[in-house]
Amino acid sequence: MDDLTTWLRAQLDEEEQMALGCLAGSGPVWEPSDEGYEEFPATVLAAQDAGQAGKPTFGRNWSRIIVTESRVAPHIAYWDPARVLAEVDAKRRVLDQCEGLSRSPVNTGDDTTQYSATRVYEVVTLLAAPYANRPGFRDEWQPDVLFGDVSV
Repeated sequence: MDDLTTWLRAQLDEEEQMALGCLAGSGPVWEPSDEGYEEFPATVLAAQDAGQAGKPTFGRNWSRIIVTESRVAPHIAYWDPARVLAEVDAKRRVLDQCEGLSRSPVNTGDDTTQYSATRVYEVVTLLAAPYANRPGFRDEWQPDVLFGDVSV
């Protein structure tokens, strides 16, 4: 599991850096807007201050991100830097918990210890699955390869 968690943490670090890079040019909270130009019908307004969220008005505290497809603006706004950073933090916390569980198994004298370790590893592979298209991802980390169909 160490290779997988190391690789996954590197992906999270990269996501965090991209989100922080966006903060430098815009702001933490983005909102879709129909205040576009004729050639660019939609925009995403980026708040310079998280306290401005939900009050998009282009001007001093907001910057405009021009989007060429109006249906894309809500998706871009949904994945604003604040959300990405919160998601990275949550995934890191889940990884911390999983690593702690995998390093200190409770031996109950039956198959429970092995089952728990397998479930912890399964959780980590599920966290890694969205990054499967990135360099370094191994086929053996695919949840369906390891555990079969994991859908609920």
